[in-house]
Amino acid sequence: MKKLLAVVICLLLAFSMVGCGGAETAQQSEQSKSADEAGVPAASGDRQALICDNYEAFNNAKHAYENHIMDASEDHEVVSIHRTQVIVLGNTIFHYLLPLSLLGQSVNITGNFDVSMEKTMLEQGWADNVSLVDNGDGSYQITGEKDGDKWKLDVAYDAATDSLRLVGYENDKLGLVFEYCKLGKGYAAQYYFEDVTSYEQAQPVYQWCNYRLVFEGNNGSSARFEGVESEPASIFKNPPDPDTWFSGATQWLTITDGSFTGKLSGTEF
Repeated sequence: MKKLLAVVICLLLAFSMVGCGGAETAQQSEQSKSADEAGVPAASGDRQALICDNYEAFNNAKHAYENHIMDASEDHEVVSIHRTQVIVLGNTIFHYLLPLSLLGQSVNITGNFDVSMEKTMLEQGWADNVSLVDNGDGSYQITGEKDGDKWKLDVAYDAATDSLRLVGYENDKLGLVFEYCKLGKGYAAQYYFEDVTSYEQAQPVYQWCNYRLVFEGNNGSSARFEGVESEPASIFKNPPDPDTWFSGATQWLTITDGSFTGKLSGTEF
């Protein structure tokens, strides 16, 4: 969904640029000057460091891993029913993560990081009245408004370790911490946000949860820590030790060559 929306927005912007000719060149020159005056780099040119491309690579690998869990567990009496307890449902935190699919797309379109174009894409696909600050070191602050709510994202990306950190706020209240980092030929990732962990008298009970996953191809481990009292230790530029990272998880599963071990809803398997 996020990828499709990003592609549509990029195509719209690309078509809008057709026919501008020399006026476009002059406009880009003026935009670069304005960016310099504001202390914001007008162009990064480092295609390997684009957040949108590297986040897409992580997200595609994660979806393939989780789809394999879904397929391999169809006949498993525990995992087939309770697997969603360790899989983050995208609609819960979609609005926080959407800008990651857009940030850097101006480089794919023009070859340069264009702050004005980046803001236009964010306003078409994410929020109104967007402000984007490029700190020049791979980190950004994005703010916007949507349906009366104010959103703020602090995003940092490190190309050397292919790791990313996003901290999201809604109306100045922490809503999400998301991180991923390259780990061997696979990835490690974690999400920290308030989620439904149970129901009482048909009413959802929310707790702060820390979802963690480590995977390479179709093999990996996924877990959820429930009732977490504080933000977990960061894995940004600091890959975790897979042998100890899942210790103490409330819910967890490991899949190896299609076979499952773990504990979901109090049932070990």
